[in-house]
Amino acid sequence: MYYLICYSDVLDKSETKMRTHTNRLFKLNFVLLTLIIVGCGTQSMVDLGESVEISGVVMLDGKPLSEAEVTFMPADGDQLVAPALVMTDAKGNYTVSVNAPREYKVTVDRMMNGAPNPALKAYQGEGTSLKANVTKETKKFDFDLKK
Repeated sequence: MYYLICYSDVLDKSETKMRTHTNRLFKLNFVLLTLIIVGCGTQSMVDLGESVEISGVVMLDGKPLSEAEVTFMPADGDQLVAPALVMTDAKGNYTVSVNAPREYKVTVDRMMNGAPNPALKAYQGEGTSLKANVTKETKKFDFDLKK
């Protein structure tokens, strides 16, 4: 009988340790999940009232670049400001609204046989040299691209 009592004490102690360990894991997971959801930065949402309509013309070697895809991406990589995408018309004109006044990287591409146009390689992706510093006063951006 003494053996049974001692054995039950051992079980009670191991159950208590297990519960304590489980509670600690739960609390740790809760804290980690809260940090992930809330985030560690001080970023704030973009004020949609700050959007700016911009326009311009895209030329390639002095000729209008029709049906080109023009993308304005925040130059600082801010993920709370969405890229703005627009297609040029037959005369190379575009008009698009960006979420906020700021500096943007600008990419230009025109698909050629279902693939990116090699003539526009310098203006595609993150390596683009095109920039647009959008303000409430500066809203027109023309780009004369060279092959």
